[in-house]
Amino acid sequence: PGWNSDGPSPLSGVETGWTPTDGEWTAYLMGSDPSVWQLTSHVIGADDVINLIVDARITWLGTTLQMTIYYDDNGTRVPVATEDVALTEEMVEYTLSFAAADVPESVGHQIGIEFANLIPGDTWLGLDNVRLVLN
Repeated sequence: PGWNSDGPSPLSGVETGWTPTDGEWTAYLMGSDPSVWQLTSHVIGADDVINLIVDARITWLGTTLQMTIYYDDNGTRVPVATEDVALTEEMVEYTLSFAAADVPESVGHQIGIEFANLIPGDTWLGLDNVRLVLN
């Protein structure tokens, strides 16, 4: 349904030409802007194993990306898997996995994803080709 943020993100957005890996557009996140998140329509099943996959890179000093998979509990994002990844200057594919069996209270709730630039201030990181894969 689209990306959201918990506040204004005036210096984050999308652009063309910054090493896209799928199509023409890439996203960029500034360190001083809040995270971006997306609640999906998928309801977590008891046997679900879900992989969040994204291509990411340092755009300008944004060296650490936080990837999160969460479930929605009546409007509250409850993290079930989080990883802080060290980025490089090249677009690299990163994966975060979640098994519903490991967090049984997540079953029956919608799943969402979230990305944050963990380096504060005037730093940017680039994202492309975000996939949520159900295994």
